[in-house]
Formats: sequence, structure tokens, C-alpha cells
Amino acid sequence: MKILFLAVLLAIAPAFLWAGETKSKDQGRFDFDQPFDDAIAKGILRSLLNRALDAIEDHVEMKGKLRHGAQAGEEEGRLELRVYPRGKSQSGDHVAAEGWFRFSPDLLNNEMTFRFRSSQDPVDRSQSDAPDVL
Repeated sequence: MKILFLAVLLAIAPAFLWAGETKSKDQGRFDFDQPFDDAIAKGILRSLLNRALDAIEDHVEMKGKLRHGAQAGEEEGRLELRVYPRGKSQSGDHVAAEGWFRFSPDLLNNEMTFRFRSSQDPVDRSQSDAPDVL
């Protein structure tokens, strides 16, 4: 909920800053407080942006690796995304998505695999009936 509020606030803030700039330009005279107002507004915006980025870093973790193949146009890689609903600082519980891909110039040999799991799932996958691979 906090992340959504910060995202909406960050989306709306530039509109208010732009409206304030056009009003002061229309007056046709120099406003001595304008540089200070701009500095305060930019400082507040930077502070809100930093708080939003901190919240995102506390809730989302992403790792990846990309490797170019021997042939031109051949690439393979791995991507891991973890989402911590309560935040890393509050709990280690997370939902993870892992993906592997391989692209080749031959369109028939492209591969992509995704697997989703929760930190609360049992470690032994051999006992589960439903595969988690798409």
C-alpha cells in the first residue's frame, strides 16, 4: 500500500511543479523566492524518489546473467526474480520466479522455461504431482 501511494505521488508531483513554473513565468517579473522554492521542491521530490526506491529494494530482488553463444545471434541467459510481500527487512518469506532462455538464429531451436515457487514450499519437488514449469 505504501509503495502504491509513493508511486502515485511521484507520478503527480511533476504536474504540480510544472503548473507552478508556468504561473511564475506569466507574471513577467523576477520572483526572488523562486530559486529557493525550486530547490525545496526538487529536494522533496528527490527525497520521495529515494524512499520509493528503498521500498522497492526491500520488496523486490532481481538477478540475471546473459551469455552470447558461439554463433552470431545465439544467446542464452538466466533470470531470477524474488518478491518479498512483507519486505526483506521484515521476513525472509518470498515468491520466486526463475527463468532460463536460449535464442538461436534457427527459430525452431529457441527455448524459454519459467518456474515459480514460494519460500514456504517443501524443498523436495519429487513428491509434488503438479509440475511448476510453463
